[in-house]
Amino acid sequence: MVQEFSVPAVINKKLVPAHQRTGFFPRHFPVAWMKVELQIYGHLSALADGYRGGGWDFVELDNGGCFIAPHGVDQVRLCNADNGSDETITGEAAGVVACLYAFSHLSFGAGLGYLGDKFHLLRDFALEHPEAAKIFALID
Repeated sequence: MVQEFSVPAVINKKLVPAHQRTGFFPRHFPVAWMKVELQIYGHLSALADGYRGGGWDFVELDNGGCFIAPHGVDQVRLCNADNGSDETITGEAAGVVACLYAFSHLSFGAGLGYLGDKFHLLRDFALEHPEAAKIFALID
């Protein structure tokens, strides 16, 4: 008998248009969406010494996942003092890292277990990302 394996479909991303951004966080994070947003910003600030805020791109994934990423940032250096990783990555990859941190940390809070699902959906996208090795070095 020949065993068949299915190749997972590529996870596509779509930039959320500016006029639809106000509903992004409440739609994806119906419980404590403001906490999620603030945690993402806080994690990027903690990992990127030179980060001082700015605009963000909002991205939805066709697997149900999502993330936000600093707008117009070509490269950013992230350092994880807990595991010693020090990586220069794109703004998109930095956003993925910050969101993975936030989703993971918050998923242990009361009523926020669904963020574990959001973590895994984004992690699936990160596995396919051109900077996957750097992303996982930073979150490991």
